[in-house]
Amino acid sequence: MRRNSKTTRLQQRSRQLFWSGKYSQPLIAGLLFLVMVLTLLGVLKGTDLLPFHFASGKSGMVESALAEQNPPSAETGGEEQEPAQSVDILTLTTTDIPLLKSLQERKAALDRREKELEEKENALRLLQQQLEERLATLSLLRKEMEELLQEKKAFEEKRFEHLVKVYEGMKPEEAASLIEQLQEETAVRLLYRMREKKVSQILEMVKPEVAARISERLLAQSQSVAQKEEKR
Repeated sequence: MRRNSKTTRLQQRSRQLFWSGKYSQPLIAGLLFLVMVLTLLGVLKGTDLLPFHFASGKSGMVESALAEQNPPSAETGGEEQEPAQSVDILTLTTTDIPLLKSLQERKAALDRREKELEEKENALRLLQQQLEERLATLSLLRKEMEELLQEKKAFEEKRFEHLVKVYEGMKPEEAASLIEQLQEETAVRLLYRMREKKVSQILEMVKPEVAARISERLLAQSQSVAQKEEKR
C-alpha cells in the first residue's frame, strides 16, 4: 500500500512538472528515465504512469529515452526480431480428427472381426469335440455289436453242434425223414458235420432226387473248403 501511494504521488508530480514547463528538459528526461527504470524493476507493475498524451516534441524525448535504454544489440544488428511463430494446436487437432476417427473405426472393425473369428473357432472346436464324442460312442457301439455277433455266432455254433449230435444219434430212417423236411442248405450243413458212414446210411433212406441234390452240394462244399485251406 505504501509503495502504491508513493508511486501515485510520483505520477502526479511528473505530470505537474511536465505541463508546467518550469524545469528544463534534461530534468524531465531524467525523471521519465527514473519512472521507466522503476517500471522495469517491477516496482510500478500494474500502474499507469503515462495515462496522458504527450505533444509531438515531448513524446519524441520519451522515445529517445526509451531508445537509449534499449539500444539495438550487436547480435540482431539493429533489426527488429520477428515474433516466434506459434503452432495452432487446435487447427492440427481438427485436421487430425478424420484420421483418428478412421483409425478408431478400423480398430473397432478389426476387434469385431477378431471376436467373430474367435467365436467361430470356439464353435468349430465344440463341434469337433462333439464329433469326436459321437465317433467314440459309435466305435463303442460297434465293438459291442461285434461282441454280440461273436456271442451269437458262438451260441449258434454250439446249438448246431448239438443238433448234429442229435441227428447222428437217430436211426437212419428217422434222420432221413427229418432231413427231407429241412431246407437243403440246412440239411447240407448238418450232413457235412456228420461222419461219412452215418451220412451214407441217411442218404440211402432219403428220396433218390433229394439225395442226388444233397450229394452234389456236399461235394461242392468239400471242394470249396479244400481250396480255402490251400490258399492259407
